[in-house]
Amino acid sequence: MYAAGNTAGASSAALLDDFAAANITPWPHQLDAIRAVQQTKNKRCLVQHAAGSGKSLTIAGLAASLADDGFRVVVICDRRQLDAQIYATVRRVCQRRHSVGRAASVADLAAATETVLCTTLQKVSRASQAQRSTRKTAVLVDECHRSYADGQVWRRLDEALGAPRLVVGFTATPEDRELATLGNPLHCFPLSAAIRHGFVLDVLRDFRAPR
Repeated sequence: MYAAGNTAGASSAALLDDFAAANITPWPHQLDAIRAVQQTKNKRCLVQHAAGSGKSLTIAGLAASLADDGFRVVVICDRRQLDAQIYATVRRVCQRRHSVGRAASVADLAAATETVLCTTLQKVSRASQAQRSTRKTAVLVDECHRSYADGQVWRRLDEALGAPRLVVGFTATPEDRELATLGNPLHCFPLSAAIRHGFVLDVLRDFRAPR
């Protein structure tokens, strides 16, 4: 939906160059997830990747790809420490070709000029329609299973960010409310696959029941 043909190929090549410049080798499931989101016709979708399988790098790569497609990308999380971590990851991958910033205040959500903007759920939930952006926006939500328990948050997100063209939630453990809001996972990399590929240790492998 957002990239096709030669444009998609050029975007993929540019993204691989971004990863290479950041001294990162992306895993196949990360590139597959990015490609799936670029090709979907859904306005809201869910990416379910196991903990430890590199969701932050997937978000960073997707942010760069969507920025290539003309989106202003807003990356949202619900904790300040996580915000700092994901900002560092997104900046590392995207900074070669796109401007990356952090919203230090509610007003920054609309006024910031960076193509990729990282912020927290708390700032979004306090924003008003008067502060909404008119730019074509994609929203990437990290740990969406704990961020959006309240349906009012989704409405405030639309108000603050000008009815985003695309919302992508990332989590390892989606619950019924995320499935109802975002649909079944567009791309899934479950714990069993993460263990099989060696990204995550199988903590039960040597488990012995007490006698």
